[in-house]
Amino acid sequence: MALLLPLILLLPRFAVMGVLLGVSYVFYGFSSIAFIFLLLATSTIDYNIARYFESRPQERAIGITLSAVVNFSILGVFKYSNFFFSNINSAFTSFGLQDQLPLIEVMLPVGISFYTFQSFAYIVDVLMGRIQACKSYPRYLLYVAWFPQLVAGPIMRAKELMPQIENIENNISGMANRIPAAVTLFAEGWLRKCCADLLSQSSDVFFNNPTAATSGEAVIGIIAFGLQIYGDFSGYTKMAQGISWLFGVKLMENFNLPYAAIGIRDFWRRWHISLSTWFRDYLYIPLGGDRLGSSRTFFNIFLTMLLCGFWHGANWTFILWGMIHGGLLIAERMSGKFLQRIPKMVATILTLVLVFLAWVPFRAPDLSSMVECYAALANGGWERPALGFMLGLIGLIAMDTYYKLVGRDDYNALEDHEIEIYNDWKPSVMVSCCALAWFFAYTLNQNETSAFIYFQF
Repeated sequence: MALLLPLILLLPRFAVMGVLLGVSYVFYGFSSIAFIFLLLATSTIDYNIARYFESRPQERAIGITLSAVVNFSILGVFKYSNFFFSNINSAFTSFGLQDQLPLIEVMLPVGISFYTFQSFAYIVDVLMGRIQACKSYPRYLLYVAWFPQLVAGPIMRAKELMPQIENIENNISGMANRIPAAVTLFAEGWLRKCCADLLSQSSDVFFNNPTAATSGEAVIGIIAFGLQIYGDFSGYTKMAQGISWLFGVKLMENFNLPYAAIGIRDFWRRWHISLSTWFRDYLYIPLGGDRLGSSRTFFNIFLTMLLCGFWHGANWTFILWGMIHGGLLIAERMSGKFLQRIPKMVATILTLVLVFLAWVPFRAPDLSSMVECYAALANGGWERPALGFMLGLIGLIAMDTYYKLVGRDDYNALEDHEIEIYNDWKPSVMVSCCALAWFFAYTLNQNETSAFIYFQF
């Protein structure tokens, strides 16, 4: 960023888009140069499918099917092939067969699940007549590869992101005015990430050896991971929003106080919003949604959440996590207005208990470890939470309080002509908080950092 910003400001307007496209591809290529060609191939195919089939509405189903086959075949090969092969090999062994399918040693491309969903959604929206196809090949490449949100979302819709990409050259002149908002957003995200890293220590201690944990350590470890993944992912989103806004591109909100939800359905309205709405609009509703009777509705809910779990990773633990949420959503729907008849605080606590217990298979490396984690809750014993846990918990509460009282409304109102909402005190206070957080973490030896959790998806 230190090199990019001066370069962008000095460039003639016609060169800005090309430089940003190059930066996005270079950024993605840091993990592996080969992945650049995979991203380019996926984007090129979908760009041409949209252009070709847009003028052939009678063949739109063919275009959507073709894009789905290409996109999800690539995703399947890189992300799920070994999962299927290893399970087939296990089945062969159980039947006494010696033949084994070869496992493919391939590194998972960073962010492939995110940009695959974003590119396929564009195809569906174009061929269903919701938006017009992009006429500029470079701009479509930048839409898919926009570097602030490329590797971990949020998954942007074309109707929201594409107009901003098409106007990106005109936004450079206002970059200086956007610095206060960008700094404030990035600082909020960094603080959330710091809290997540503090919480990760308690989470790792438990999940790395659940059989040795007391009941207290199990409870603290499970809560720590639920808070960690929230701080980690919401922190990345805020940092992505800050960087993106420097260039006049506004990313959608991906979290809205999810742990204040009063039900599982409400939780999914607030958690990873770009993914939950993607599954709603491109899977649940096309399957029939809730329009075809109760039995079909329950099937659609369960299948949607099962595939949501599978999207997160090629492991039975992720599938089980999705199935748990599917079952909870069905049970909630069957309960009618039960949640409305109990106090809001009780409903929130019940939701938190269910959501945090469901995080266990998400974090556990395999099913046997998951069972050990749940069993540890009955081991007995109690210890005081670690210092890092308490600091991370208090920090996230502070960040969510700021978001509820100030940050959410500020960001929703953010436009070039409303930059005064991020006045001098907000970036100054947030940056000061970052400095204090670093100082205390370093002083107390609580400054270990970890990779963003959602980079693996």
